[in-house]
Amino acid sequence: MYPDESERESDNTNDTNDDYDDEAWFTHQVDRKLAALAHPARRFALELLVWGESPAGELSASIASAFGVATSRGSQHLQVLARAGLVDVYADGHTRNYRLNETGLAEVTEWIGRLRLGRAEDR
Repeated sequence: MYPDESERESDNTNDTNDDYDDEAWFTHQVDRKLAALAHPARRFALELLVWGESPAGELSASIASAFGVATSRGSQHLQVLARAGLVDVYADGHTRNYRLNETGLAEVTEWIGRLRLGRAEDR
């Protein structure tokens, strides 16, 4: 329903069911994150970033080496993670650096928590 957060913020409709809109937006965001997490190279990149931020070139090279792909493919995986909101990218001079996006990771954790809570309530 909301391709990205900026569209959600610019949506000025006066729907009476705001809870549904918020839930739809949250579900869309989680779907994007889970799709990004589906590839092992992307999960590997997140594991590397647990240790701290990293320059794009080094991170892409690590992905490429671990998965036997071109460095450009490693870079594409990083872009998918950034679009999904799982990592942040910022410029430091001529270097692009990546770091984990704690808010994005928390959305996935919250969704998993909902599953666990729902299951516990069924017992």
